[in-house]
Amino acid sequence: MYHKIRIGILIENFLRDSGGAENYGLRLAACLKDKYEVKIYCKQGDRLPAQVFRQYNVSPIEIYEYRFASSKLKIVRAIERRNRQKILNHIIPVECDVFINCTSNRFVGYKDKIKSIHIIHFPENSYLDYWFIPKIISRKLDARYANSYDIFLANSYFTQYWIKQKWGLEADILNPPISMTPIAISAIKNKKNIIIMVGRLIANKKIIEAVTIFNEKIAKYYTEWQLIIIGNKDSDSEEYYSQLKNIEMESNQIVILEDAPFEILLDYYKKASIFWHAAGYNVPASKPHMMEHFGMTTVEAMSQGCVPVVIDKAGQKEIVVHNENGFRWNTLEELASYTKELIQNSEKRFDMSLAAINGAKKFLAPEFEVKAKKIISNLLEEQYGKG
Repeated sequence: MYHKIRIGILIENFLRDSGGAENYGLRLAACLKDKYEVKIYCKQGDRLPAQVFRQYNVSPIEIYEYRFASSKLKIVRAIERRNRQKILNHIIPVECDVFINCTSNRFVGYKDKIKSIHIIHFPENSYLDYWFIPKIISRKLDARYANSYDIFLANSYFTQYWIKQKWGLEADILNPPISMTPIAISAIKNKKNIIIMVGRLIANKKIIEAVTIFNEKIAKYYTEWQLIIIGNKDSDSEEYYSQLKNIEMESNQIVILEDAPFEILLDYYKKASIFWHAAGYNVPASKPHMMEHFGMTTVEAMSQGCVPVVIDKAGQKEIVVHNENGFRWNTLEELASYTKELIQNSEKRFDMSLAAINGAKKFLAPEFEVKAKKIISNLLEEQYGKG
């Protein structure tokens, strides 16, 4: 009997500390659910599904929650991952026709049973990198993973390069979907004296470093300008969050909005004139996993006319064309200098705002949806002769 094609998407932290991978997975689910039967598989968490759907402005999608104990010990996490794999092995191949792994974990797919896709946000280390695993076993584990998917997709050229370096695998590019309608050009004149940062409130995002340079080089000279920081709290970064809140209390030009709903985020994107991104600052080339692998918030901000002033590393280089639709910096002094240039020159700020809007268009949801649906359709044609 005919049934609607069923697609299962693994988005592990959907109900926990949502970030770029979770946003990507949810947007993918949203764009596929009009044609296919979509189900999200995720860890149990302390957030309600309705809360997450509302935050990302997406209508509800069926979910399956599984138990997963969180630990900072690598050996415990390895055991938990193995248990998770066992649990889902009995469920996903039975419930789904297509499986999409939307995490960077080397979760073994189901190519021998159903069509399987791994969307990689950044690759983990190969098993060969772990000295305590015998080489013969490492090679078998790597091969088992590599042979368990039909397609590998990277969220950026930066990630694609490192998938090849770390895993020796070829991956196609499917940039993350940015589900925002570009701001009207007429609305640019309503922009406020606001610099915005968006991202999880964790040390890797280098928020404290950015706040420090704002206080030293911007706030004291341009008292009418504010720095607005919007992001999700992370359960493993409570101390860092407390430091940020203490900094906020000492300034009337810095505002931190945690776990803000989509409506508030969009409102601030529309108000803000400048967008900052600092993830990757002071990170050596030998630690690419600590950089921004694409930069969804950068594109979101650009689509709303914010001029991006972002670090000149990793995925940001694929989005921002220096001195055309934004600036890319290497030092905090450069960050401050480019920001001052925009503050002082409203005409240039307006021109770069227009360029930012145009630059964001190729990363918006319609482009993503066409590519994603074509990938799924081609896979299904191989198996069923139809999409």
